[in-house]
Amino acid sequence: GGKGTGTGKRAPDPEVGKIYEDCEVMGVHPFGCFVALYPGKEGLVHVSELDIGRVSNVEESFKVGDKIDVKVISLKDQKGKLRLSRKAALIDQEAGVSEVTSAQSE
Repeated sequence: GGKGTGTGKRAPDPEVGKIYEDCEVMGVHPFGCFVALYPGKEGLVHVSELDIGRVSNVEESFKVGDKIDVKVISLKDQKGKLRLSRKAALIDQEAGVSEVTSAQSE
């Protein structure tokens, strides 16, 4: 149980389209990285979403403990996991867009 931290402050639930900065890489796998938006909330950045270019070796490019910026692209995939994208965050930051309002239907 993660109750009783004493702070009473709960991070808001992730929103699709929101960019989280300096998120810690929790796990590095050939298929992508698991990243914590905040303590207790992790999501997967798939290998295809890690960079604007192709990442040939995730384990060489990213390490546990790295801090990366990610954008929430889906709240639940097939396994109920949060889906994140570093590529989308990079593209938005390059365009100077911090909050994208276009609603995308799956």
